[in-house]
Amino acid sequence: MARDQLAQLFREYDEYLSVGSDPYEYIYFPTSVIALNKAFGNVKGIRSGAIMQVLGEPGRGKTTFSLEIIANAQRQGLLTDIRLPNGKVINAAFADFERTFDAGYATKLGVDVDKIQIIRTPYAEQTFDILLALFEAGLKMAIIDSIAMIVPKSEDGKDLAKDNVKMASEAQALQRFMKLAVQHVFDANALLILINQYRSNISTMGNAPDKKAYGARSIQYAMQVSVDLTRISRVDNRMTIKAFVEKTKQGATGKVVQFDIVHGQGIDKNYHLLEVATELNIIEKIGKGWYYYPNKTTPNALKGQGSTKAAMVFPMDEIENKVIKALSVQTDEEIEDIE
Repeated sequence: MARDQLAQLFREYDEYLSVGSDPYEYIYFPTSVIALNKAFGNVKGIRSGAIMQVLGEPGRGKTTFSLEIIANAQRQGLLTDIRLPNGKVINAAFADFERTFDAGYATKLGVDVDKIQIIRTPYAEQTFDILLALFEAGLKMAIIDSIAMIVPKSEDGKDLAKDNVKMASEAQALQRFMKLAVQHVFDANALLILINQYRSNISTMGNAPDKKAYGARSIQYAMQVSVDLTRISRVDNRMTIKAFVEKTKQGATGKVVQFDIVHGQGIDKNYHLLEVATELNIIEKIGKGWYYYPNKTTPNALKGQGSTKAAMVFPMDEIENKVIKALSVQTDEEIEDIE
């Protein structure tokens, strides 16, 4: 009887069962920071079927970093077109809780804004329902900007002067959504990016940290990847960001990578690539920013002072391929922090 019941269950749930190798065909979504891709676990990018948190104080490039992931995925044809009931064709979504999405800036970053579904609803549960439905329809990528600004239905329409706001209502709404999102994102072979910020910790317990992320444990266990962005310096229109990999189920945690963001232009991909190539001895850097490819002693070596000029002279695609190949054969223990 038990064997017959087991046979019936296997026939009914066969599509959910596997043994041995994982039959899941992952997609890898690259960031614009190649060393960070490797720090997450694969130089090709962030593995699909995952929820990723991009965390940090305001003005640390979280939205820029996230939008460039969409731009890269669109450019490489990694996203699936979805035709909506209104006839519009999209391949990504942006839940704009902060009401700050800038189509002009997104375009500068390389995003095809005509393929982005912008979602602005009165309260969070409506947005969450739309996102889950889009993932069911086959959407491959979405951004929530930001967790700190969600307004649950229980708070909508409240008179702030008279009504008491229910404690932890945001966390409760998030928790319900995250439990469903984990499965929906995995089934859609997609990537969900949560942009988040820190808040002051109101706990009176001893040794409690001064600050913690919004949503806290509501999203802590659901996300597969988390990166904390910190600004190290800012000179004129350029700021240097330190990315700390807080969590990744695709590689080893604790890796640190630095990159630059230029105001109004986004991540300086060429500068980062040249710095990584220098670390890997693919190119040589001497003195005040002189780059040589492959090195100074090579006859007819290419050279350029500064990353902008070097990128104009060097075969950057060739260098990128060499960097990818070099990083691909390194183990987590062999990778040093790229400063």
